[in-house]
Amino acid sequence: MRPLLLRFTCVLLVATTCACTAAPPEATPIGTPSPRHISYSTGYTRLSSGWSGARDQWAFGVLDADWRPPGWPVWIAGQMLLTYSSDTPDIAPGYADFSGAYEFSLGVRRYTAVGRAEPWVGAGVALLGGSDSEQFQSGGWYWSDQLDDDVAWGWYADAGVQVPLTPLFTLGLVERWSDGADLDLFDEDVQPGGFSVLALIGSRL
Repeated sequence: MRPLLLRFTCVLLVATTCACTAAPPEATPIGTPSPRHISYSTGYTRLSSGWSGARDQWAFGVLDADWRPPGWPVWIAGQMLLTYSSDTPDIAPGYADFSGAYEFSLGVRRYTAVGRAEPWVGAGVALLGGSDSEQFQSGGWYWSDQLDDDVAWGWYADAGVQVPLTPLFTLGLVERWSDGADLDLFDEDVQPGGFSVLALIGSRL
């Protein structure tokens, strides 16, 4: 599954980069949803069942970007979300040191304007994965090695709001739900995805 994950990541990066690097001649006026947003996020994720012992994880978004093609009523959106816990699920071997999950998603959003704010709802497909790892020391350096990992297709839905502090700079908040086919970790079925609350910091382009 790793080649598939790599291809999906490349497609998402190319699509969002092409959409968001070309800024319009002038910033969209505050009070009108911008045709482009790019943000980074951090927050909390509670993973689905099967992760007992490590359900509560720190989440950070490598990328959250969207773009409305000319004449479209919706925005194309892509996200890359990683989570981390210094604990491991109860099913993991005793020598596992930490665990994490990830989501690579592509979907659509619908923005509206409420005063200065730009609230949205969105949904789409997601590639969901999880892993458990051990840490070891070698040559004075600390290294990590994945003990087991798996990936599965699923879906996501989110609802959030971005509030421009300036025509270009924004802060926001998003709630996100995701789910998919079971992951196989240590010969046990583990559900991917979960519920996340994330703070956003980014730009209107």
